[in-house]
Amino acid sequence: MQYVCVDGAQLIEIEDQIAQYGYTNCYANSLCSFNQGEVFYTLSGNVKYDENNDGCSSVDIDYKDLMLTVLDGTNSGDLYSNSNGDYHFNVQAGNYSITPTVPNATYFNISPTTTSVAFQDMSSPYIQDFCITPAGSYPDLKISIETIDSDYDYTATYRINYSNQGTMTQSGFVNLGFDDNVIDFSSANPMVSEQNTNELIWEFIDLKPFETRSIEFILDFNVPTINNGDVLNFIGNISSDLTEITPSDNVFNLEHTFQCCLLDVPSFEFSDYFIQYPNPTNDFLNLKMKRQIHVESIIIFDILGQEVKKVSSNNEHIKIDVSNLKSGHYFIKILASQKEFFTRFIRK
Repeated sequence: MQYVCVDGAQLIEIEDQIAQYGYTNCYANSLCSFNQGEVFYTLSGNVKYDENNDGCSSVDIDYKDLMLTVLDGTNSGDLYSNSNGDYHFNVQAGNYSITPTVPNATYFNISPTTTSVAFQDMSSPYIQDFCITPAGSYPDLKISIETIDSDYDYTATYRINYSNQGTMTQSGFVNLGFDDNVIDFSSANPMVSEQNTNELIWEFIDLKPFETRSIEFILDFNVPTINNGDVLNFIGNISSDLTEITPSDNVFNLEHTFQCCLLDVPSFEFSDYFIQYPNPTNDFLNLKMKRQIHVESIIIFDILGQEVKKVSSNNEHIKIDVSNLKSGHYFIKILASQKEFFTRFIRK
């Protein structure tokens, strides 16, 4: 595979997947007006950010995800520079212009602002590098928080994303505020620099312009202090010694509605009557009776409390096929001899 035509909104996602799958000569863009069988010509180059304003060179910062628009006079398409600042665009015979666009034109200058090429008059590949320089001193940091794993359990994983939108390399601190009465800090990557009551602090050093970094952390919920449906508030803040141009995006508030334990956990009686194995399981779950008891039905529920499987068996050894269930946590209710037994298992 050498070329993928995609919508402009999907470009970065598709390019990341191409890199993830190890394709080295495959490119994506949104200019899709190609005639099958005709000769291809190549536009390519590199994008650098010259923070010191002394001329772009190999030691300067590679500009990742700079949007470049290619216009053939009728149709236009976009592509983005990769993690090394490189871009690559295949076109067919014709006249083309290439125009780079930075997210905040007030902060930066681009040289050249646009370039033109005419295929077949010019040789292929046509190489045009772009040099981006600061238009002034603009300190501009940004932070956001997202929930990345919260599956109705007593723990949740979150991610802090912070980036340098400005023109100069910065160092500073990321702070996370939360209610220590209902939440306990478990772990973080990278490790916290400082932990206080209701607060976690990470120090960051030399965050370059256009660079984004992430912090993942795991929190444990204090049940029953926290109840199902309670709203948890997390406040993220990023700061440095410089005065911010846009302080509004230096603070981010995440509201997370806690949901847990929609069914009972295993009852104390279950282990008196049954042995359950293996747990976790891929295909089959075994229930073996320790005492003689009349089993009327076995019902499996997902974490939302919805019934997903029902089994009727009174054998001493009951083998349940769970291979058709999705990976996740499940609960079992056993109706036997006018009693209810509860347990749970994990489908891998």
